[in-house]
Amino acid sequence: MRDNQSDVFDLFSEIYANAAQEETSLQQYLLACREDKSMYASAPERMVEAIGEPDLVDTSKDERLGRIFSNRTLKIYP
Repeated sequence: MRDNQSDVFDLFSEIYANAAQEETSLQQYLLACREDKSMYASAPERMVEAIGEPDLVDTSKDERLGRIFSNRTLKIYP
């Protein structure tokens, strides 16, 4: 029983340490922004990046899909 409690405490400590915020200088932040554009992306931009880029499907090339979607181009997300 005691071993199980220490495992839970160790797991919580590890998760807390990983989630702790890190302070950086302005110069370090700007250099990181140069390499990773998601550092200053808005919430919708981060969501689109997480979901992935859409595949475009031209429904005018398929007779059945063209009738359903009025020959529009659809964005299909993976």
